[in-house]
Amino acid sequence: DHDYEFLGTDIRDIQSRELLTVMAKEPIGWLLEELGKKIPIGCVFNVTNYGQVVSENSNGEIIRVTEIHKDVWFPGQLPG
Repeated sequence: DHDYEFLGTDIRDIQSRELLTVMAKEPIGWLLEELGKKIPIGCVFNVTNYGQVVSENSNGEIIRVTEIHKDVWFPGQLPG
């Protein structure tokens, strides 16, 4: 499992330290904008095998933030 950190202007894979702006095949501006509306900068989140971005809210509940596809994510981390 990988954990990811939302940096506001980028996303970091916590395990590899890679930045999504460097690794993604497609632009991720829309994704950063979507995350910025729903989670705070510095938030650590996960992605399911189905491309669902999920995070824990202040009540400890897991919430679905958005969905992504393999070309806007770290290579080899999503099926397809």
